[in-house]
Amino acid sequence: MLLREHLGATTPATLTEEIRRADDMLGLGLPDVAEDIYKKVQRLALANDHRSIAAAATYRRAWLALMRNRYAEADKLVRQGATIAGPSQPAMNQVRDVLLARIANRRGDKGAIEALATRLRQSATQAPTLLSAPPVEDINPPPGISDRYDRDPVRWADIGYWIRPDGHTADVEMLRTTGLSQWRVGIVRHVSARRYVPLALDPNSPGIYRIDRFTVRANFGVPLGSRIPSRMGPLTVHVVDLTETNAMIASRGADSGR
Repeated sequence: MLLREHLGATTPATLTEEIRRADDMLGLGLPDVAEDIYKKVQRLALANDHRSIAAAATYRRAWLALMRNRYAEADKLVRQGATIAGPSQPAMNQVRDVLLARIANRRGDKGAIEALATRLRQSATQAPTLLSAPPVEDINPPPGISDRYDRDPVRWADIGYWIRPDGHTADVEMLRTTGLSQWRVGIVRHVSARRYVPLALDPNSPGIYRIDRFTVRANFGVPLGSRIPSRMGPLTVHVVDLTETNAMIASRGADSGR
């Protein structure tokens, strides 16, 4: 690496670049390689008093353990990361809260995600601005099974994801769902491809965490031979940000009025 050669292996810039390299390895399906890099960054950052970088590497190890269903290990690493970060770093505290909520959700705590959304609604002020996103893939069921879905009118999924400082999304996951598990891949792919205006945050910040609720429903209509309105016809997707705050709404309104 050029940064390592010119700046040294333990500078903040080099260690941050190493974390990005580990993220890339994870994206390429090489979790063991990523884990080794995160461990190395954590060790070097701690030894050189770069505590925020050490905490970031530790939290990524916790995330990786969670993705592997190693809940006890993930919980231990989250608490280790919180100790390293200390109480005076709100961004790192948010990472801790998100990880603990997702661990609890995986362990069956049905209220963990709702509680997380409530905390995030109370803390964030600036709404992220979406630059681009692909359309959600066709969510209409194949012919022959539509009747089964018509009898299940409540179909939704909560999708959690980070918006990084550079405007890319990361760590997209379906947190919970009722009737939309068959569309998980398409919805996750859609959120993963979103691009936002870069955030006014430190490049080493984890970014901001969002939870969107995707609801799939048909419009109301009156079937032939009936007088009772019911949902019928093609299904459409509706998205609501569960973590949007009143301050965000006010900010968006002020921006649109300029």
